[in-house]
Amino acid sequence: MGEFTATIVHEVRNPLTTIEMGLKYAHKVLNANADRERLALSLSESDRLKHLLQEILSYAKPQPLQLSRLNISEFLKLLLIQIQELPEAIDRQIEFESHLPAGEVMVDINKLKQVFINLLRNACEAIAPHESVSCSISMEIDSDYVAIQIHNGGDPIPPELLPKLTTPFCSSKPSGTGLGLAISKRIITDHDGKLTIESSSVGTTVSVYLPICAHPLPNSG
Repeated sequence: MGEFTATIVHEVRNPLTTIEMGLKYAHKVLNANADRERLALSLSESDRLKHLLQEILSYAKPQPLQLSRLNISEFLKLLLIQIQELPEAIDRQIEFESHLPAGEVMVDINKLKQVFINLLRNACEAIAPHESVSCSISMEIDSDYVAIQIHNGGDPIPPELLPKLTTPFCSSKPSGTGLGLAISKRIITDHDGKLTIESSSVGTTVSVYLPICAHPLPNSG
């Protein structure tokens, strides 16, 4: 199924690239505002289709993990600086708190970054400007797992939709592909971790649990 999906995605991408090149050229040479607006909309939809194709490919044909040790607190602290520059995070505050400054996990860094960019984008989209998202890290009580919790105070997710959010093509957003959370859950599961979502009148919390490394790296300093 993964090979079949990869073939279909490849065959769709080729004509899509040609169409996009034509649209970009037309956008350059046409001067009428109405024409340029229509072309801009077409290019936007082209980008959305490319993003969907990539997500379908990522879900249907996941790549092997490239594991390395990572200080999860430092990783998230740096990532949140990047997240703050995204359009979804403009005028939103992201609060960070770590109760595990030296906690290390064995992860595929690029895939983990993909997960948390997706989760934090979702959290920012769910709130109004000048509201805040919280991200906290702690050690799970009586376990060898680190817990990363992302909370927003947006409208609650309908209870009937909540169990389906991590299944493919299910989304609470009108323009969502319904694959972001499904891919995120698969990545975390591949790391022997767990992803859960809880929602109520006080907002939504997404929790990611990852096994912590038993022995810390020696201090290089």
